Amino acid sequence: MGEPQAEAAEVYNEASSISHVDRNGHSALLIDGKIDAIASVKNSYTLAVELKKASVQYTYDRIDDRPHLMVFFANHRAYPLAVS
Repeated sequence: MGEPQAEAAEVYNEASSISHVDRNGHSALLIDGKIDAIASVKNSYTLAVELKKASVQYTYDRIDDRPHLMVFFANHRAYPLAVS
């Protein structure tokens, strides 16, 4: 964001998905990798709580043995999906 969060709280709040939740919002898909070292599961949980309060449909899932989702997509061959 270019500045520490403490110095640019308004910019950080505007960039946050939670700041844009309202009852007219679109449904959401929230996915966490259980070995995510980048983003806290608390972020998805907090967003899910706000979506529920606003009566917005959402699906939340945590995937075993997967890192942060963007890392997973960037390195998808390193994390093959199990097919059963």
